[in-house]
Amino acid sequence: TVAVMALPACTGSGEETTTEFTEFQTSSSAVIEPASDNLTPITMTTTPSANFPATTKTTTSAARTTTTANVTTPEARQLRTVGYISHWHLSRMSQFDLSGLTHLIWQGVEVVSGKDPTLRVAEDAGWDQVQQVVDAGHRAGLTVLVSLIGPWNTTSLNEIWDSPELRKELIDNIVDMVEEYDIDGIDIDNENRCEPRLYTVFIDELHEALSQDKIITLAAHPNRVCITPETAAKLEFIGLMTYDLYTGRGYPYHSTFEESVASMELWATSGIEREKLNMGIPFY
Repeated sequence: TVAVMALPACTGSGEETTTEFTEFQTSSSAVIEPASDNLTPITMTTTPSANFPATTKTTTSAARTTTTANVTTPEARQLRTVGYISHWHLSRMSQFDLSGLTHLIWQGVEVVSGKDPTLRVAEDAGWDQVQQVVDAGHRAGLTVLVSLIGPWNTTSLNEIWDSPELRKELIDNIVDMVEEYDIDGIDIDNENRCEPRLYTVFIDELHEALSQDKIITLAAHPNRVCITPETAAKLEFIGLMTYDLYTGRGYPYHSTFEESVASMELWATSGIEREKLNMGIPFY
C-alpha cells in the first residue's frame, strides 16, 4: 500500500495543483493543466509496481481539468493521506478541503538552540495558530500532529538528543505541549546529519514518556535509512521526503514516480515494515 504525504488541496486560489495517490491495478496517465495560461501542462504517467501500486487522482485548483482513474477513498482502502500545513497557509485555512486527509501536521515547532530545549513555534508564529490547526483538524475528524523541526543548517536537535539531561527536558516539554493543546502526537523532522544512535535513544524515551493514545511519526530522508527496524516499530508511520529528490534535472523531474518507488524499496529492504512507509508527493 502506498500512502501519501502532501499539502492539503487549496480550492479557488488558482495557485496550487494536487495529486493524490491511492491504489491502481492498471497504468494510467493524467494531465495536470496549470492555472496560468503561460505555463505548460504536465503529463504524468504512473506504472503499477508489484510492491507499491497506486492510483492517480489529479485536480487543478482553478477547476479547469479533473482527471480521475479508478479512485478509491482513503476511508475505503484504509490508507493514510497526510497533509502538512505551515503558518503562511493558515490565512487560507477555510479554502482547504480536508476531507481527503487522514492526518494533518502543523509545520512546526523547534528548540531555541542546541543548549536550550525550550519549544517555540517556528518562524515566530504564535501558539494560537497551533491551536487553530488542531481545532480545525479535529472538527474534520483528522489525527493532528505537530512537527518537531531540526532545521537543515543547524545541529540543534542532535546536540540535545546527545545529552541525557537536555533530551529529558525536551521530552518533558513535548509531553506538556501535546497535553496542553490536545495534539494527537509528534512528527519528527530532523534535517541534521543522520545518526541512528541518536534517533534510537530519543524515540525510545519519547515513546515511553507519551501516553499510549499519542503517536510518533517520522519525516525521513528518502535515501538515508537513519533508524533501525526496532525503532521503526514504535512509529505510526514514516513519511519519506520523496517530494524533493534533487536529481539535478529541475522541475518537474526532480521527484519522479520511479525514483520515489526506488527510495521506498530502499527503506523497505532495510527491514522496516512496508506498511509504515508513506510516499511524499510534491504539489508545486
